[in-house]
Amino acid sequence: MPQKPQDKKSKKHSSESELGGYVYSTGSLSALQQALADAGFRAEDESPTESATSSSTAKATLEVRLERKSRAGKAAVLISGHPGTDVEIAELAQWLKVQMGSGGSVNDGVILIQGDRRDKIMELLQNRGFRCKRVGG
Repeated sequence: MPQKPQDKKSKKHSSESELGGYVYSTGSLSALQQALADAGFRAEDESPTESATSSSTAKATLEVRLERKSRAGKAAVLISGHPGTDVEIAELAQWLKVQMGSGGSVNDGVILIQGDRRDKIMELLQNRGFRCKRVGG
């Protein structure tokens, strides 16, 4: 029985060389690193294992403070004192923003989360293994 010729538009790419070798992702950095590790790629400047990183971050105390200055009266929670790398701080900030359902940013190692949600943020950080100290009011 003769086979039907496949339409070129519906043809599946069987190798990544046909795709040009590019992989696009909207996922997090850790998911991308895991996918690369699964594929056999290894970073040259690979960071220490997570257990070593988490033990150093557990020793540090994060300062959680509320700030309203220069924000048009709107509250923001500032989290400082994280000893990790900029990437670790950015990942923690992203996780907090998702958990809180609010916006935020990272500047000079200080995480800013919009809104007055200090208690909830401290609870989330403590559940993740960080020691927290409420600074100010």
